[in-house]
Order: sequence, then C-alpha cells, then structure tokens
Amino acid sequence: MAQMTLFVVLFALLLPVAPGALPMARAAASVPPPAQEETLTPDQLATATAPRTLGSPDAPVTLVEYSSLSCSHCAQFHAEVFPQIKAAYIDTGKVRFVFRHLPTSAPAMGAAMGALCAAPNDEGATTQGTGPDYFALLDALFASQRDWAFTRAWRDKMKAHIPLTPAALEACLASPGLKAFVVGDVEKAGQDYAIDATPSFVVNGESVIRGAQDYATFAGALDAALRAAP
Repeated sequence: MAQMTLFVVLFALLLPVAPGALPMARAAASVPPPAQEETLTPDQLATATAPRTLGSPDAPVTLVEYSSLSCSHCAQFHAEVFPQIKAAYIDTGKVRFVFRHLPTSAPAMGAAMGALCAAPNDEGATTQGTGPDYFALLDALFASQRDWAFTRAWRDKMKAHIPLTPAALEACLASPGLKAFVVGDVEKAGQDYAIDATPSFVVNGESVIRGAQDYATFAGALDAALRAAP
C-alpha cells in the first residue's frame, strides 16, 4: 500500500496540541507567522470554513477523504481512482463525499488555505465557496503539483494556480481562524481515527481505508456500507 507518512503542519505556536493529535511538522516556520488579528472578514471566514461536499446530502453512505495537496499518492488517487468512484457512487446518489485537508508540508498548508478562500461560489464570484467549482480547483492543484509543491519558491509558484489577487491570497494565508480550522481537521483525524498518513478515507464514520488503493478496494468497502445502511 503506497502512502505518505503524515507530518502535518499544526502551527504549534498558534494552538495547543490536543492529546492524541497527529505529530506536527516543524515546517510551520516556512508558512506566514500567526497574525495577531484576523485577516478575513467574518463572512469570508464563515464561507471558507463551510463544509466541502459532493453528492446528495441524503446519500446513505458518507466517504470522507483526509488528503494533502502536496501528496503524490493523493494526486494519483484523484487522477485515476476518484473519477470512477464519482461516476459509480457519488453521481448516482449512493455516496456523499467530504474532503478534508491534512497538509503534509508548508506548501500543502498554503495551498489548502488558498483553495478554501479562492474557490468560486455558486454565483461565480471569486470568493470562498463549496460545490463542484471547489473540487475542480483541488483537481487542478493536484494536477499541477509538480510545479508548485516541491520547491522553496512555492509561494510564488502557487500564485499561478490560486485564483486570488496577491493581497487576497496573503490575507488568506495569514488568517489565524482559517489555520485553526485546518488544524481542527488534523486533530480530529488523529483522535477519532488514528490517521497518520495521506490519503486516508473513512466510510460512514467507521471503517478506514489507508493509502491510494485501487478502485476495487473502494467499491468493496462502499458496497458493504450500502448493504449495512438502513
């Protein structure tokens, strides 16, 4: 099983680490230092931290992905396996899909925050949003990963892939509220599911699939969850 060990950027200087949380990378120093004041408006922050989901809210099964935008195995999953899952289970109303960021590097943390701020909303405004446009941006970031994720110049490189003005992107990256939101997902993954690698997946809050498995593995787990669903 191919997977990347998870050394997530928790920004320990910003928040205390809860017992059972995942180990944190010291790469936090590579990301903008914690701001003393919130750099996003309350509305911007609320929209940025809204749930990101695909599929019917009434679907009997929920698949949650914990992923890092700088993880090559995550990029492989989104290029090769996720389209099959989407066509067979999400688009057909069987599965609701939830994406959560577990950044494994400073570039991944920056890209996660940028994506949360930049994805167009339903009206097409360049602001925070949910839905297919957000997932299209994630796909684009995974596809362009080699350009921005593995260089010391990631901040400059990333600007070409995040549809925000430079000032808006800097405000997003400096937001303590948005950092805290991502950190919360990191802590939950470690506390609730002992997740220590990306990608990892949780099916209906119970079974965990670790690594970029093939489509047959996901189909088997999702079919079992569908049979067990009320």
